[in-house]
Amino acid sequence: ALVELHGMLERQVLQTVPVLLSRNKLGAKIIGTITERRNLAEWGDVLRKLDVWTEDDVRFIRKLATIRNGIVHKNAKLISKHLNGGKPLEMYQIDFILDQMDCIPFFLRVLDLQAKLVYSLSHVSWPTESSDKSEPSRGAWTSSYWEDPKLADDVLV
Repeated sequence: ALVELHGMLERQVLQTVPVLLSRNKLGAKIIGTITERRNLAEWGDVLRKLDVWTEDDVRFIRKLATIRNGIVHKNAKLISKHLNGGKPLEMYQIDFILDQMDCIPFFLRVLDLQAKLVYSLSHVSWPTESSDKSEPSRGAWTSSYWEDPKLADDVLV
């Protein structure tokens, strides 16, 4: 379940960030093609700088990504550290630990992160079709969610 949660959140982030960073719909498509190879953990920093997620949210997605990688690659040390209280774990015990784990807190946290993404999208506005597109200004992209609109070059690491 954690692998699917990670994948679901990563897909939503990859759909949301280009919109948040762009000045118009065409820009969102272009940014989307450029950024599609980044992963969820990398986007956490960008969403933190955009004030969509908190530092605690970023720590959670990094932990989720680490657990996901441990599960996918059957890494007993990672699974032991994050899901078994650090107790030694043999390879044959991994499936049992995963079957017994409570995923509800992870589901709830991912739903919270998704709600923050949706909320951030609901506060993005692009210039209207009648506005001058030849020289986009810093004021061309606005959002009532932030006091000071941030552009992609200010946010990307």
